[in-house]
Amino acid sequence: MLIVTLVVFTMHVTGTLNYLFVREKFEWTLREWTVFESSNTIISVGGLFIGLTVLKKGLKISDMKLAMLALASSIVDSTFKAFATRSIHMYLSSGISLFRLLSTPMFRSIMSIVLPHEEIGKIYSLTTCFEALSGLGAGPLYTTIYKSTFKTFPGAFHLINTSVFTIDLFLAFMVTRWIVRRRNFARSVD
Repeated sequence: MLIVTLVVFTMHVTGTLNYLFVREKFEWTLREWTVFESSNTIISVGGLFIGLTVLKKGLKISDMKLAMLALASSIVDSTFKAFATRSIHMYLSSGISLFRLLSTPMFRSIMSIVLPHEEIGKIYSLTTCFEALSGLGAGPLYTTIYKSTFKTFPGAFHLINTSVFTIDLFLAFMVTRWIVRRRNFARSVD
């Protein structure tokens, strides 16, 4: 739940600040931004399609590994954008990190597997509440940091995302260890 909430936390204001970022850093017009966002969406949907069909169904890669790949992609994306010096870097970042949107569906899938079936609806409802509330913290935090840094380092807010995704990746490793221990314990009891 925490990982999904933190991923959504980064999404609440990143789009708006990204526009301000590219306008300040690269002097993009609204049209250039729209072309980039459209390209970014197509790449993201392609990454979801490849991740779910080729990696998950075709190569049988586990949900957790795909979720961790998505988080690693998000780390690369945010870091790359934070230090972008040319417009093309924004497009390269999107291409390099095409699996970044896989994390939320993969973690929801994992929750549906590890949680008792009678609790899934409650947990999803609670997760959705936390996701909605995370925007209340994200907006002021990101806006304050952007306003403080946009003249000296306009990409600083991307480093918050990098930090959040790094924490998420650490938490995912911890969940993986917990699942492995749980399986090993169940085997030892049998």
